[in-house]
Amino acid sequence: MRCKYGMAEVFAEAAAAQNAGSWGYGVVAGTVLDPLPDVGLTLLYRYYSPYFDNSDSYAFSETSRLNDENGLYAGVEVKSLKNWIFSASGDVFYFSGIKYGIPYSPSWGYDAALETMYIPSARWQGSLRLRAREKGRKSTYSLRWRMRYTDGGWQVQPTVEANMAADRESSLGYGISFYQDVRYVFSSVPLSLSLRVQGFYVPSWDNRIYAYESDVLYGYSNNALYGEGGRAYINLKWQIIKQLAMYLRVSETIYTKRWAEKRQMPSPFRTDVHLLFRAVL
Repeated sequence: MRCKYGMAEVFAEAAAAQNAGSWGYGVVAGTVLDPLPDVGLTLLYRYYSPYFDNSDSYAFSETSRLNDENGLYAGVEVKSLKNWIFSASGDVFYFSGIKYGIPYSPSWGYDAALETMYIPSARWQGSLRLRAREKGRKSTYSLRWRMRYTDGGWQVQPTVEANMAADRESSLGYGISFYQDVRYVFSSVPLSLSLRVQGFYVPSWDNRIYAYESDVLYGYSNNALYGEGGRAYINLKWQIIKQLAMYLRVSETIYTKRWAEKRQMPSPFRTDVHLLFRAVL
């Protein structure tokens, strides 16, 4: 169900599923408000009963499994200031039973983020995001700074990500990563390339940093960086003829000697090569 009246749009959806001989149900309801021309507000409530477990469903959830969850999400975006965009979001969730990685019940958590973006011109763009999260008595605080410069066929984007994490049984740990993205589209030949050079220091799995990476056509990855070392990859697209295109991706991860010996790794190097040809007949 979806309806709109004035500045408000209201939506709701309900479903039922049978699991282990018992019926469960899920409900998602929310509203999108525009109280001012440059202000947007979103509210969303969801409830998935313990026996609701529909593998064919894709809905807003804290976990990948749609069952035994009760939560409320709120987000706001403000564009009233020249060249500036401010956004904030918060999500509170509750589980009545045991969830993956949480060996007790009931449990609850939250996920809050604050982001500001500065766009002085069509060429320059910068953003800063702060995030706080607690789940399973484990707290994580993260920061991401990013800048983007575009000029003709060039696009340059440096990024810094850092976090701190702790639970009630261990001390505070941290992780940090810096990566530089460069993309160039040739004007004289049907060729484009993108590359990334990255360094990371993430001594604990609890401080892992997820980094989105582009890949060949229809492919991507969201790697969890963990350890000490560096990573680089290059993507190449070549339109050989109008009906045939080639996509190539080569990536390399290099761990420090100390980290490789500590983890008894057979080799500190890891290389991946992806090759794709696309023909249009």
